[in-house]
Amino acid sequence: MAKTKDTERKIIKIPSGSYGMNLMMSGRWDYSFESGRIVEIYGHNGSGKSTTAWHIGQNALLSYRKAGIKTNVNICDAEFKLDESYLQKVISEKDYNLKRENICEEIWGWVFDGLNKGEKIFIVDSVGNMTSHEQRKRGIEKMGFTSVAKEMSWGLRNYGRDVYKQNAFLIFVNHVAFKIGVMFGDNETTPGGDKLKFDASYRIKIWTTRGSAEKIKTKDLTDVNEIAKEIETGIVMKMKSVKNDTAPPYRLANVPLKYGYGIDKLKDFMMFLEQIGFLIKIEKTSKYKIKGFKIESITEKKLTDELLKSTSKIKIKAIEYTKKYGFEVME
Repeated sequence: MAKTKDTERKIIKIPSGSYGMNLMMSGRWDYSFESGRIVEIYGHNGSGKSTTAWHIGQNALLSYRKAGIKTNVNICDAEFKLDESYLQKVISEKDYNLKRENICEEIWGWVFDGLNKGEKIFIVDSVGNMTSHEQRKRGIEKMGFTSVAKEMSWGLRNYGRDVYKQNAFLIFVNHVAFKIGVMFGDNETTPGGDKLKFDASYRIKIWTTRGSAEKIKTKDLTDVNEIAKEIETGIVMKMKSVKNDTAPPYRLANVPLKYGYGIDKLKDFMMFLEQIGFLIKIEKTSKYKIKGFKIESITEKKLTDELLKSTSKIKIKAIEYTKKYGFEVME
């Protein structure tokens, strides 16, 4: 229990939906975040920011409900391009409330109203697409780019404490922008001003590279007249914990993303087992050795089949190994 002057607040441990991200954020296999916090997820276009936020929101929903708190995932689509059919593969239609709005003042009003109604989980996607009443009134000839930063600063000062007091969970998705005229050092920045960087308890940077090692491929069997070809069906997201108020920061993680599906949980579990030493990949092959088994090697295809079987000895041992060695494995 975490005690405050005015109330007692039960901290809820929130998983991310990925074992690798859990290790990166908390050093444990079973959760990433704590309730009552603000999260910023930022990265380049197409890096998987929104999908990651949805998975975290879905796991936050399960965590709150497990604690006996009724809530939904409240999503604000400031980009006006959210694909609901894709969203519903991560979060059930009955479990989220969707709002489309990009005026900063209106979004903060939406968060405030939701908190007053007892809602706990909010996702704003994204800060980079926000505008303000002031910008809309000025017009293009007198465009100013500081008003959104001012409104974000005002909102965080006024409502950031309410997120904490009401034990809620607020996620901001953000873009990466580039400083003009910077010749040396890091020229990356994020829209919305510096207040969000200061007030967010967690900041996660996501990016992807196009190297062959970071692609997820499967056989394409759609054309029966041709030999089956490997096609790209996903990519490995690279993540970095840029800021972390509850655990050591600057850890890295690789999280597999399957196009049109979300985080590939089976692939993620295999990568996690490899990270904690249960699986040992044989160099320059797609075969593995398994700790505690006399099997010389097992192919990736056979291994995935075994992990899908609830009665498989390999899966049972993998779960036991996870629970025994998954805690504090990064320390």
